[in-house]
Amino acid sequence: MRRLWRDRRATFGVAVLAIVTGAAVAGPLVSTGRPTAQHDIVATRFLRPLATDDSGSFHPLGTDRFGRDVWTRLIYGARVS
Repeated sequence: MRRLWRDRRATFGVAVLAIVTGAAVAGPLVSTGRPTAQHDIVATRFLRPLATDDSGSFHPLGTDRFGRDVWTRLIYGARVS
């Protein structure tokens, strides 16, 4: 175990896995909406990260071409994985 914690890359990998697992378990608490919700496609498609749309909804990782929140889809996808 000590050998694992001395290796910086291994420690970083364990930290990333812990963060993703924690976010997946707490998915409904940290998500910003429903993963299948589509907003006005013309107004919200391809929003940049950390953007808000016209209705004031916050999108931490932006939106895809259908106006769906990437952060929410990532969190709910991690729950399935």
